[in-house]
Amino acid sequence: MAGVMSSKVRWMTLNSSEDSLVFSTENNQIMRVPINIERPTDDAKYEYLIFPFHSRGINGMDVCIKK
Repeated sequence: MAGVMSSKVRWMTLNSSEDSLVFSTENNQIMRVPINIERPTDDAKYEYLIFPFHSRGINGMDVCIKK
């Protein structure tokens, strides 16, 4: 994940239950990191929200509650 760590963050948001931070990088990757506001740790693991296949900009995104 060296490429992700050296990329600038374009946007970020918390999910509705506030236990994950989702962000997009300047190289068009969408990442997720679990968080715990009450018990923060330094060992949180970043993971790809979607397998890293984007190479161009993301123009829009939609989610479905059933998936």
